[in-house]
Amino acid sequence: MKHLILSIFAILLLQVSLATAFGAEPTTEDTPETASPENWTIEKIECVGNEITSCSIIENEIYLRAGDKVNEEQIENAQLRLKTLGLFYDVQLYLQKGTSRGQVILMAQVVERSRHYINFTGYSYLTGHSLETSSATIAVGDRNLFGLGKRLEVSAQKYLDQSTQSFNAVYEDPNIFGSPRYFASVNVSYYKSAYRETAVESTGLSLSIGRRIFDFSYIKLLAREANFNSRYSDQTEIHSHNLMGGIEYGWNTQDDVYFPTSGSTFALGAEVAKDNSYYYLNSSYAQGLNQDYNLLVDAFASYIQSDIAEFSYGNIGVTPAIAKYFSFHRQGERVADRMKIFAAVSASKSLDLNTIHLDPKAGVSYLIDSFGKIDFTLSFAGL
Repeated sequence: MKHLILSIFAILLLQVSLATAFGAEPTTEDTPETASPENWTIEKIECVGNEITSCSIIENEIYLRAGDKVNEEQIENAQLRLKTLGLFYDVQLYLQKGTSRGQVILMAQVVERSRHYINFTGYSYLTGHSLETSSATIAVGDRNLFGLGKRLEVSAQKYLDQSTQSFNAVYEDPNIFGSPRYFASVNVSYYKSAYRETAVESTGLSLSIGRRIFDFSYIKLLAREANFNSRYSDQTEIHSHNLMGGIEYGWNTQDDVYFPTSGSTFALGAEVAKDNSYYYLNSSYAQGLNQDYNLLVDAFASYIQSDIAEFSYGNIGVTPAIAKYFSFHRQGERVADRMKIFAAVSASKSLDLNTIHLDPKAGVSYLIDSFGKIDFTLSFAGL
């Protein structure tokens, strides 16, 4: 009998120990008021795995705070928002037992991406058996400046079959002055082209400031300044200066920046100046068809009206694609390399024409993580 009592006591002690280790309250003491997660109170938020990223950046994407009741939908939404930042390979949010009954700790466990990155993109388009146009773009950036999620990128694009090149510099701050809701960006651009008998040169500066609303959507204001210089073969020169203001509404619910398997993006905006206006809609959609293939759809619509040149032009298009994702584990790497192969058909139509233009496309992207220090994305698309 003595041994039986000791055995029962040992089993009960083991059950309590296991329950504590997994963050659960002992069930023998739970009441209807504390057994449901909706009745638990968040004691604090802790971050795990963030060697570079400040925990405050992670907390800004979690709209729950210490003292709030647990909301499972908000936790799921926060996990998706953290993935859309592009700072992490993986994000997991889960609960652990707090210091007192009914309180829990919200744990944010992340696997960080490399701060620095290089993206190389090539594009070519063929007509029949001849090369119509081709371009190469290289972008170098830091996606996590000071560990605060700020992004700085410089890029250059060159058209290989003509004297056309462009340069861009972008700075993005996802949390102005540490705010979880407000964000801003600055873009500086330069473009130069000499095609046939026309030479064009332009510079631009754009600023935007926005606010996140609801769980995934945002609204932002834009201001843009552009200077154009055109020179023709008869030595005629035209100079113009434009100031534009605009507004944009959109959202992003895609689960991965480079290899989305679910979710959508949307942007609807207008930019208006004294003598011209520009309206646009851009959207993308991702859906996993099965374990091997994904459906990716991009769609756009745009309309430009210029009172100076006395013209207007509108265009709409959609590009459905079937993509296949691969993962490759290399020795010594902390995460697997990833590759995407896709085939697509772009269908576009000018609003003033009755014909639909079809362009078949295919492409490949390869993402390489170099021992956590820098990652490379190599992409090519063409006919």
